[in-house]
Amino acid sequence: MLDQLYSTADAYLAELAAKTGGRMLRADTVESLPEAFAKIAAELRTQYAVGYYSTNNARNGEYRKIKVKSTRKNVVLRARPGYRAPSS
Repeated sequence: MLDQLYSTADAYLAELAAKTGGRMLRADTVESLPEAFAKIAAELRTQYAVGYYSTNNARNGEYRKIKVKSTRKNVVLRARPGYRAPSS
C-alpha cells in the first residue's frame, strides 16, 4: 500500500511540475538532499522570468495555450503550456 501511495504522490508532483513549467527533482534519501538542493540553487541563479499582456481582451475564462521560443542556441526553456483567462 505504501508503494501505491508513493507512486500516486510521485505522479501528482510530476504533473504539477509539468503544468506550472517547473521540473521535479527527486531526493529519495537524506543523502541525496544536498545534490537536489545544489541543483535547485544552480537553476535559480540562472532563471529569468518573462511576462506579457495578451492581445485577446476577452474575459471568458477559457484556457489559452502559450508557447515560449528562443533564438539562442543551447538554452533550456521551461514554461507552463497555457493559462486560464480571467472571467468577468
